[in-house]
Amino acid sequence: MEPRLVQRGGRKFVQERTIFSKDSKFLLCCSGTVVNVLSTSSGECVQTLTSHQEAVTGIQLNHSNQLQVFTCSVEGTVKQWDFPDGILLKTYKLPTPVLGLLTSSAHPDVVFAVVKPKSKERENLELVRFKLSKTTGRTTKIDPSIIMNNISFNSKTFAFGARGKIIATIQDHVLRIYFVKTQKFVRLKEKRIRFTCIACHPTELCIAAGDTLGRIHYYRNFTEVENVAKSVNHWHSLRVEDLCFTSEGSYLFSVGHECTMVQWQYNTNHKDFLPRLLNPISHVSSSPDNQIQALSLFNNVILLVSNNRVVRTIQGLNHGHLQQQQQPPCHAGLTFDPRTKALVVNGKVGHLQFYQVEEDRSLYNLDIVGQNYISPESLDKPLIHTDVDHMAFNIDGHWLATIESRDDGQNSSELRLKFWCYDDQKDSFILNTNVENPHLVKITSLCFQPSLSNKEATPTAVTASVDGKFKIWNLVDDSDIYRSNQCWNCGSVGFYRDLPCGEVCFTSDGSLLAVAFSHVITLWDPATNVLRTTLSHDSKHPIRKLQFGHGECSHLLVSTTATIMCVWNLLTCSMSWNVCMDVSILLCDPLSQYWVAIDSTKTLYVFEANSPKPVATYQKFFKGQIISGIFIPRLHPLSEAERENEDVFPWLQRSQLYMMTKKQELYTVVSKQEAEREEKRNAQRVQGIQENLPATPFSLLIEQNKERTLDGKERVESAKLHGNPSSDAIRNLLSAPAHVLPPVRTLCSSFIRAHLPKMHQDSDETDMEISDNDSEEDEKKDESESDEDMPKKKKNEEADSNDFQTLSIDDKELKRLSKLTLTDTQWVGDLLKEELKS
Repeated sequence: MEPRLVQRGGRKFVQERTIFSKDSKFLLCCSGTVVNVLSTSSGECVQTLTSHQEAVTGIQLNHSNQLQVFTCSVEGTVKQWDFPDGILLKTYKLPTPVLGLLTSSAHPDVVFAVVKPKSKERENLELVRFKLSKTTGRTTKIDPSIIMNNISFNSKTFAFGARGKIIATIQDHVLRIYFVKTQKFVRLKEKRIRFTCIACHPTELCIAAGDTLGRIHYYRNFTEVENVAKSVNHWHSLRVEDLCFTSEGSYLFSVGHECTMVQWQYNTNHKDFLPRLLNPISHVSSSPDNQIQALSLFNNVILLVSNNRVVRTIQGLNHGHLQQQQQPPCHAGLTFDPRTKALVVNGKVGHLQFYQVEEDRSLYNLDIVGQNYISPESLDKPLIHTDVDHMAFNIDGHWLATIESRDDGQNSSELRLKFWCYDDQKDSFILNTNVENPHLVKITSLCFQPSLSNKEATPTAVTASVDGKFKIWNLVDDSDIYRSNQCWNCGSVGFYRDLPCGEVCFTSDGSLLAVAFSHVITLWDPATNVLRTTLSHDSKHPIRKLQFGHGECSHLLVSTTATIMCVWNLLTCSMSWNVCMDVSILLCDPLSQYWVAIDSTKTLYVFEANSPKPVATYQKFFKGQIISGIFIPRLHPLSEAERENEDVFPWLQRSQLYMMTKKQELYTVVSKQEAEREEKRNAQRVQGIQENLPATPFSLLIEQNKERTLDGKERVESAKLHGNPSSDAIRNLLSAPAHVLPPVRTLCSSFIRAHLPKMHQDSDETDMEISDNDSEEDEKKDESESDEDMPKKKKNEEADSNDFQTLSIDDKELKRLSKLTLTDTQWVGDLLKEELKS
């Protein structure tokens, strides 16, 4: 039974520009091979579009149906979706990979796509078009027609404008404009300008383009090259990353590396700013109702902005801004927080993020260094910021230790050891002790001493450095007459033959400390800091990893070098067995006797303590480069029956294995059955979120129309208990803002048709009540009526019926009413308000 590698987090959803739905209630973003549908009101993922096998490269709305979108992928497909329900409607297969999409309301039956050329000799991309198929088949092969060559591989470099009249593209120094109707090209070349992004005015013939110097260039009257009108706005100090007009073109938004969104008023050039967004901004998009802007930050965070303030933050696994980092991502490793049951990794520069693995969401970020992000003067020379190199929690999660450093090679280096105490009242970690320069040079390892036998024992931490020393830090009393307090002090220092100090680790009960000095393993008593014994490798390669076994294997110590992995028996102080292999990752399960080794060929080995033969071997199991990993206890422990089931691997029954790749993608190893159960749980979670979404006035109207299909008796009882249901729907619609309502032509006929039958029903009920209150004398008079009075009675009934029929509207009049504009149908609102009063 082969395990599966399932991605649990780290999907980058800021690679491409996000789009809003027509009603601005949903935000759609590319996330690897899937598309996430997010609620703008809650930030929750309410639907996931999963069908692409490779990375999704673009999303566009279907302007002929507001509930549908198009997505494209590197696999060469364009898919049409009903995104609220996650239903795939149609797949269009193109001969080459698709890297971008364009749609316009002026061309509802045409899709424009950016594709790779068929000829391998040509490197630049092509802009093509194809018509939507009306056939009933689910899959259609398309041979699109080419419109333009030499397109850049970036969704920021092409855009529709002027109600679909033009398509503008940029590439280096060239701006090209394609007129869709006349198929005419206009080419503008700027020798001293290198364009980075482009946006077209939605209604006017105006193009805005950003450049590498932070300027925004406006081009108007470009039907003839000689008569082009140009103007420039300049605020950004670095390159402009993205531009976006509002749906009406009243404002232009620009973003970049200054961590600021600039709002330009069209024609007047008045500026408003939203500063201090903590990370550079890669994309900006505006909702159709102009109420929300979505900002995609470089650290994999989406901010929803309304009225120039952040109202919602959407983030999963926070990516470090790699351009500003001196070291590889996740260089502090993966750590498990026992208090919150969260995975702790490096976040944005100088922060630690607490990440909920099961729910794929970030709990919070802890600012360790306390420094603001500073934009560099030039992107070619990024600034070096202080960042977190190591972190560790004690056994109950009450104490957190961090190591931070900064060395730019020009100024004096910075090195700090900080101890943080968890405050229950503030529900966060508070800085307790700050130690400047705890070692002379770089610190290589940090860990806390476990105290399983006595949880009330004084916490102890150990640091090791390349300077050849390890230090034991103890928590001491620091109270005075003003306050009671505790702080951390260095209790003792150890060294061995002036060798550089590497990895350190404790036994599971904390009674023994192992410290690696180059190729020698030293064992110390942490209470007295006395050397007990040494274990030496035959290889002269320095020791990379040290790990003690757990449970029945707590007397075993595993060490690795560049050429060999050894298992030592501490009872005999001898080597039990060894295997020649280049181990890059070594992980021991704290709840079992298994440990995992990953070599340079990305092969996963599972070992038991008593045998050098692997329990399981999975060749080339990982696609990307693994930089860190961890065993985390199962949040939902398996029962005895589930452990005996063969669906779960024996080495994963108590803990789950998580891996982090160089692209900051988080994976876990599960069986096929576990993966299927997880998919069912995710589907149930999404369904629960969808059921809790608030109802709209239009959906209430539809629901009321459904209730009217009940038979007569149920309608009468419902009316007696709840009154007139159509009145509530009308009142909700009249109280809703006009700009969020559908067109009047779609509501007028539904309102009037829904209202008239109710009037007929009310008149019937009134007649029933009057007839029930008739006296017996009236009944006798009706029985004694002569045959001569019967024709008169029939005539009166026909007249009453004709009077009621004048309330109805014929089909011709109904069609005319449905085509009226909002201002022409003002009398409809007055009529409905009067009806509500009555």
